[in-house]
Amino acid sequence: MFSTAGPEVAEGMSGDPLSGVVPVFPKVSTSRGEKSAGAETFRAMVGAARGPLGPPMFGAGENRLTPMEIDAQLQAAELTYRDLLEGKRPSISMDIASPDAFYKEHFGEEWVAKNKIQRKEVQRQAKEAGENTPMWVEAYTDAADLAFEVLELGKTGSERLRQREAVDRSEVLTLLRNLRHKVLISHYARCGAGERLVGQRACVAVLWIFVSDSEVLAECADCLRLMSTGNAENAANLLALTQALPPEERTHGSTDRGWTFLRASLDAFAAQVGSGMPLLNRPQPQDQEEGDWQKVNPEDAKIPEPTADVEVAVKISQCILAAKDTPALQDQLNYLREAVPENAYQEHRDLKEMLPAVAKSARALEKDAKGSQVAADLLELLKLAGDL
Repeated sequence: MFSTAGPEVAEGMSGDPLSGVVPVFPKVSTSRGEKSAGAETFRAMVGAARGPLGPPMFGAGENRLTPMEIDAQLQAAELTYRDLLEGKRPSISMDIASPDAFYKEHFGEEWVAKNKIQRKEVQRQAKEAGENTPMWVEAYTDAADLAFEVLELGKTGSERLRQREAVDRSEVLTLLRNLRHKVLISHYARCGAGERLVGQRACVAVLWIFVSDSEVLAECADCLRLMSTGNAENAANLLALTQALPPEERTHGSTDRGWTFLRASLDAFAAQVGSGMPLLNRPQPQDQEEGDWQKVNPEDAKIPEPTADVEVAVKISQCILAAKDTPALQDQLNYLREAVPENAYQEHRDLKEMLPAVAKSARALEKDAKGSQVAADLLELLKLAGDL
């Protein structure tokens, strides 16, 4: 009937034309769950964020569906499948002149009027982001390809980070450079890279996997900074996302609760100021089958010696500071003032333990002429977490 693959709406829905109660077919209860994790490729599930990032949106550009239309299609599909399973002729006729005629017949004129308001808002958002323009599409494609390189489906169908040895470093560098060029020159590219948080998730994974690789971190930090510059939505979503870190996996029922970007970026920052090694010991990686290594060049499978570069530390600091005005970042740092609750997430615990060492690294960078001002700004931001 209509397309059912596409992006999501960013947070900030309450009080706008896309919020509100959606009328339903008479006497029908919708049973909607997340899609199956049985996809053969990771790209089919990249960025399937839920929780604070709002309801799913399908289609793109002028063909993007409103939340009310999505709900209507899901209910129509359920009714149709129910009729087929019961051996009946489908009760919903597809012989209609237009989608609005279908909606008017089954939901009434009041529903159609409310949906037109939502449609105008959805189309306004799509136009503002430049959906389906060449730069939007190319940046989204680069981000999705990068995610394919650093994320994978676990044995249970959940999302997990690849082991460093299973990541093609040369391909990651190429994709990051391609993406950096686009987000540097185009607002539409920034919107495309941040669509469904694909670019943010991929780059956070890169920060974690390549914590000891200065060259890769430099490109990644530039991409994240440029994606957040002049795009408040990208910055807010970066701080709100949760990327499961090893040995955890991100399931289809997972919600975004924040902490991951701050955890990964501050670890990478301290590593680049110091010895190139992460601050905390990391869990041993999961065992992977031999087939996971086949696409990686032999040279890329060899992990190089850790590298540290203060200029890269400066870039990572700039990446963090680009999101300093987001409420999520400020809230997370303020929470770190308090004692860590027993049920706190692991990233929260790690950050509490890491902060003194991160502050020490920032003070060391402050003495370097290359990073004195950036380090001072970062220390000022970290004061939100208390005296360090």
